[in-house]
Amino acid sequence: MSALFPVAEYAEDQRFAGTILTTHVLHRGFQSGAVVGAAVGALRTVPFNSMYSSILRPRQKHNSAIEGAFSASNRPTTLKTVFSHPAATFQATRPSRQFFSTTTSQLRLPVNAQSTTAASAKILRSTGVGSVVGLSAMAIMLPMMMHGKEEIEWQDRSYRLLHNRGQVAVDTWSLIGMTTAIGLGAIRDAGVVKQGWRVVAGRLGAGSLIGVGAGLAVKQLTEANL
Repeated sequence: MSALFPVAEYAEDQRFAGTILTTHVLHRGFQSGAVVGAAVGALRTVPFNSMYSSILRPRQKHNSAIEGAFSASNRPTTLKTVFSHPAATFQATRPSRQFFSTTTSQLRLPVNAQSTTAASAKILRSTGVGSVVGLSAMAIMLPMMMHGKEEIEWQDRSYRLLHNRGQVAVDTWSLIGMTTAIGLGAIRDAGVVKQGWRVVAGRLGAGSLIGVGAGLAVKQLTEANL
């Protein structure tokens, strides 16, 4: 984003100093909020209760299942059903039917795939909320930090930002990732308006972080080949 502004030779000649510094600070607040929001969303999707039950009490559930399946009251009925109606038993237990609906004949996602999709959506929405919160926090803090500062101080900070190659590269790759993410999301969901503000902000935040990661990877590969 910093590459979109003109760069002066001297700090006192830097134009759009307020706009440059404001967009930079808001951008970093948006990215920081996206990181925190994604982390919070990931932690919220971890099934701590299920993990506790499966790790600390697996034997009790296993024994209960075995006792229920092979109890004296169920054994004769089960054996009678299997030997008297073998074809019906085979049809009922055939594994090829577990992913299809008998009424609509539509493909059903496995339970693991459904839970993964729900977790991804929750993380995306949490990322969106964190991004907006981070941007709002920086929007409040920036006027407080720069209150009473002279124009040359705004120009000096903006000038140093534009001459920092690392900052410019982060802004550029972040903007590329945000544009790509919102474009792919609009194509997938047939428009941006229908997605909701949390999903839109989440995709922008995730795209920004992925873009920065891609830029770092490209930099490492470029330096390794030199």
